[in-house]
Amino acid sequence: MPALVPGSPMTAASILSIFFVSIGGFLIGFPLIWCFVIWLLSHFSGWQRLAKRYAAGDRPVSGEKHSGFQALIGGARYRQVITVHFNHDGFFMEANPFFKLGHPRLFIPWLDVHSRTPCLMRGWKAKRLSIGEPVIGTITLPVLLLNSSPTRK
Repeated sequence: MPALVPGSPMTAASILSIFFVSIGGFLIGFPLIWCFVIWLLSHFSGWQRLAKRYAAGDRPVSGEKHSGFQALIGGARYRQVITVHFNHDGFFMEANPFFKLGHPRLFIPWLDVHSRTPCLMRGWKAKRLSIGEPVIGTITLPVLLLNSSPTRK
């Protein structure tokens, strides 16, 4: 590409090359940055700590499905990207496909939910669930969502 001299007009070829380099940089750079940010989120939220003990693996998902709600994992807010399935043994929790990296599907048994602390989450009544003994992580879910679970405590 020829060097641009101040005051000289840009050629159509130089404008096109800048355009294609910019588009190529975006198409490569944005997905890489997105994956890195999602991976970081999984670590800062505590999802990875929960996954070490509660990864669902190949266990088939069962139970009543709920999605489109807001949840806190640790201190990280997940807005409408989490799906949970409640059953009598516990609940499955998974992130939507755009957040899968670093977020394996979890299965949390009800027996490992050791406290349910009432709290407010953006003005909504919620409960903070302490998971594991000693506590491995916390999951905060809306009360209305938890009321639909088979174990309504």
